[in-house]
Amino acid sequence: MEKKIAFFDFDGTITKADSFFRFVIFATSWKDLVFKGVSLVPMLVQYKLKFISNHVAKATALRKLFKGIPEKELDRLGQEFFKLRVPALLKQSALDKIQWHKDEGHTVYLVSASVNYWLQEFTKSQGIGLICTTMESKDGIMTGEQSSKNCYGAEKVRRIKEVVDLSEFSYSYAYGDTRGDKEMLEMVDEDYYCYFH
Repeated sequence: MEKKIAFFDFDGTITKADSFFRFVIFATSWKDLVFKGVSLVPMLVQYKLKFISNHVAKATALRKLFKGIPEKELDRLGQEFFKLRVPALLKQSALDKIQWHKDEGHTVYLVSASVNYWLQEFTKSQGIGLICTTMESKDGIMTGEQSSKNCYGAEKVRRIKEVVDLSEFSYSYAYGDTRGDKEMLEMVDEDYYCYFH
């Protein structure tokens, strides 16, 4: 029997909107959001003008917003966010395609630049693998740093190859919707761009 594998981006592909900033709003008090958010405005302007990379922008935001928070608290917030907010963001057509791949016996991975705290809840519910940006903690406290590079662009392919032996699979699929998925889409046999509505 042929072994096949499928890779799905999350934000904008499986979801109708970006989950990262919705999680930031969900997980941050209004007081912190106002005071810390204001200090992030110069960085956001630089990012929009393409003066700094996606990786630098996300790392800066994570450091400013989540440094010093207990990891257990971030885990709890990720579980609550998944339960209360994520279902309304999901595209049924994308969920149906994930299920189709599983029914066909294919291996399925979610490959996302977002962080693991709510994505791991989604992948557990779907019974699929997860490759994503991860955050660093020391002694149970978030440092605000990433423990992996931002899983975006070429980093998606590097991380996939780090986790999966692609030579074991005779055919591959990928689904994405932005520039950050370009290299992953080019890597596979059958790619779908902005496929779900």
